[in-house]
Amino acid sequence: MRFVASACGLIVLASVVACGGGGPVGGPASSGGGTLTADEISRLIDDPGSFKGKTVKAELFIDQLPGMKPLSEQGGKAVKFYGYGKGMAHLNITITMPAEGKLPSATQNDKLIVTFTCKEGSLRSGNEATRVERP
Repeated sequence: MRFVASACGLIVLASVVACGGGGPVGGPASSGGGTLTADEISRLIDDPGSFKGKTVKAELFIDQLPGMKPLSEQGGKAVKFYGYGKGMAHLNITITMPAEGKLPSATQNDKLIVTFTCKEGSLRSGNEATRVERP
């Protein structure tokens, strides 16, 4: 694990655990230094429960925005994203945007780097963004 101090306390950047495995997934996301690899995204698609309680960073595309307003107006709202895993496996995930803080003025199909916590181990609910930025 890697611990990073912040003004709000400690944020724990945990290693991503492989489906059925006991160790960290090889790849930049496991060390907190990069986005999920295609293999890690495929694991998220196949076994989202193994990501429960983990904070991850992924390169995602905006799928649907509530009210068709830009992302900068979506604070506190659930936004649908998509991404790609190994062999073009298609990830569909809903992530709640931070209620406070600046969000990019992105629109549908824009590529973003989203850091989020998987609180429930589900692709449809319980995913809370802590940071959203352009690549």
